Amino acid sequence: MAQSAVLQPSDFPAGWTTGPHTDNAKADRIRGRIADCRRYQRLVTTLRRQPEASANFLQRNASVSSTVFVLSSARAAQAAFTQLTSPGVVRCLERFLGVVVTQSIFIRGAPARLQGVSGVPATVPQAGDQTTAFQFVVTLAAAGLTAPVYEQVEVARVGRGIDEFGFESPSMPVPPDLRDTLVNAAVGRLASAR
Repeated sequence: MAQSAVLQPSDFPAGWTTGPHTDNAKADRIRGRIADCRRYQRLVTTLRRQPEASANFLQRNASVSSTVFVLSSARAAQAAFTQLTSPGVVRCLERFLGVVVTQSIFIRGAPARLQGVSGVPATVPQAGDQTTAFQFVVTLAAAGLTAPVYEQVEVARVGRGIDEFGFESPSMPVPPDLRDTLVNAAVGRLASAR
């Protein structure tokens, strides 16, 4: 069920390629050092004990990821969804994204310095039984320039499945029509698989 619902290469328009899988151990280490992420990290560790699948896709500097977790029941998935979308998770992700993005971005060959991170709820169309999203702007500076990196996290629940999407793009958010098409494709497969 998890593998069939994760994003597939055929969901994307031309120009997108399959990327490397996320380094969970590195992300776990970073979150482990952030006090605001302890509760979220425990939840992620618990979710990974369930059947899971993930995929990452790239186009130039933009990336899209999808991770599907299949829980034992719709009730368990509802509880996990509530935790994944709590205000504490937003604080965690602000700090986490600040670290991760700063480590991976260079501006004119110079390492970036974090100027700030802001996270706010994002309005997205309903997909599945429950859907929510958060938009983050990570502002970086280096070599006399300031640059934003846009991150969006969208979480959709269908029955006992949860699909967590990540969208990252420098200079502008991933276009909403692409985001919605991808979410609907994966959530539709998750609904069909239950």
